[in-house]
Parts: sequence; C-alpha cells; structure tokens
Amino acid sequence: MRRGMLKRCVLSPALVFVVLAPGYCRQAAHWREFNVAGGFPDSSFRTVTIAESGAVLAVDSTSSRVCLFDGYEAKSLPLPAGVTRVYQSPSGQLWTLSARGLWTMKDQQWKHLPLPELTAELPASEISLCPVRLNVVLCLLPERLIECSAEDPARFRVQTLRESSRQNIGWFVSLAVGVEDELWVL
Repeated sequence: MRRGMLKRCVLSPALVFVVLAPGYCRQAAHWREFNVAGGFPDSSFRTVTIAESGAVLAVDSTSSRVCLFDGYEAKSLPLPAGVTRVYQSPSGQLWTLSARGLWTMKDQQWKHLPLPELTAELPASEISLCPVRLNVVLCLLPERLIECSAEDPARFRVQTLRESSRQNIGWFVSLAVGVEDELWVL
C-alpha cells in the first residue's frame, strides 16, 4: 500500500507539470511587418546596418534611398549615386561611401569629402566604415586603417592609424565595435 501511494505522490506533480507546462512555456510571437504601408520606401533592401543607438539603416534595392528606422518611425532620405551601405555615428551623423569618395549628412544634405585612397581597383563596397564621433569616421582598407576627420570645415584630414604590413597579419578584412567600445579589426 505504501508503495502505491508513493508512486501517486511522485506521478501527480509530474502529471500536473506535463499538462500545465506547455501553456506557460509558449509565448505568442509578435511579428511586425516593415513595408511600404508602414512608411518604408521599399519592401526589399540591398543592405541593412544597425547603428550603435539601435537605429536601423536600410538601403533600398535600387540604392537611391536610405530608410532610417529608430523603432518608432521610418524616415526616407535620398542617397548619392553608387552608395550601397549607410552608417550612423553615436551622435546621429550619417556617413556613406561611393566610388567618388566619402559622404556625410549635414543640414539634410549629403556633403562630399574626396578620399584619394579610393581607386578603381578597390570598390567602395570593400571598405568598412566605423563612425566614432561627430565629424570623425574610421575607414578600413585592405592594407590600412585610416581616420578621416571633417572637424575643421576648411580642411578635411586623412591620417593612417595602422598598416596591415606592419602588423604582420595579412590584409584587413572587417571591423566592428565591441561591447565595451573597443575596436575589433579582422
């Protein structure tokens, strides 16, 4: 008799758990569709970049507009010709790159900053950007990491920070900002 009672005591909580657990464990999936009806310029995008602030910068499939989505509203902005990706600095400043050079958004207009480091052999799509603060962006080329500064409006400055040949590691491929604001170069 004791043995049967022990089995019921063990099986009863297990049975309750099996019956009730699926109801408590399932969470309803909340999907949100991002499309033209929601204020986006297009329903398909060529590239998507997540800014440090959490904003989403999506270049539409025709590469003529960028959609800036901050979680509440979507703004559509025109792009310079030949742009495939847009980045945002921690201060909210937009940066991009084309075959003609570097571009930054100032007063709702794209301002061109010539970058002689760009050549016909190196397409803009192979260069990674990392905006670090207002008017300053890092550009990673295969053979070096450069800092581009537009802090002085009269003079655009380009400075080499690291060269891959001096690091004895081969060509640079990509860069990313880490959790504690460190810069990772691959």
